[in-house]
Amino acid sequence: MRSLSSPRWWLAPALLVVAACFGDAGSPDTTLPADLDPVGVVGALFAAIDEGRFDDTTALTDVEQASLVSLAEGADASEIVGGLEEDADAVAANFWSGFAQTLDADFDPDGVALEAGERIELEGRTWVPVTVRGVTDTDRIFYLRNDEGWKIDLMATFGHILAERLVPRVEALLSSANTNAATIIGLLRESAPSLQVAAQHPDLDLATHQALLALLERVTRAS
Repeated sequence: MRSLSSPRWWLAPALLVVAACFGDAGSPDTTLPADLDPVGVVGALFAAIDEGRFDDTTALTDVEQASLVSLAEGADASEIVGGLEEDADAVAANFWSGFAQTLDADFDPDGVALEAGERIELEGRTWVPVTVRGVTDTDRIFYLRNDEGWKIDLMATFGHILAERLVPRVEALLSSANTNAATIIGLLRESAPSLQVAAQHPDLDLATHQALLALLERVTRAS
């Protein structure tokens, strides 16, 4: 399948999310191991992507956040809420299908080295960073949240990439009176701790950190 050798893989959700979230992932049903630890979840994710088992990625992901990510690339409130109501799992599966499209053709999940970091405790929740290394020149971090099992927290993991684009979209939602906008704002508010975790990413530049803080200000303003 594809390799992490190109930095494009890290930008995939930001670039492909609209097509990914509302397309058709189409993958077979497979039972995943229960009680995976954070490293096991990330390993299972890459294995599922490599084998085209995108339906399996939904058990590893906060599926509601996949719909929120699409907000950054222009999906409107009615599309996002419609996707959540019709099949939130399908939105998440297609998110990872879009992610896979940016990986290089020789991807081998056995070549991905994974290492768990120290736990992050915030507002009664627990996250663990998992560093992906040994394939690209730069380490990449996935954040896993314990929510009846470890799941990939998309807003914590990709929030620093999405923040600048999300700020004007959230501003527009805050000034809207419709129920779909209110639903999305509520989901964003629930994801505020995830954005705080994203702001702890060790390699953020000043502009990205400020964009995350601006997004958090708008999200918490709705509280």
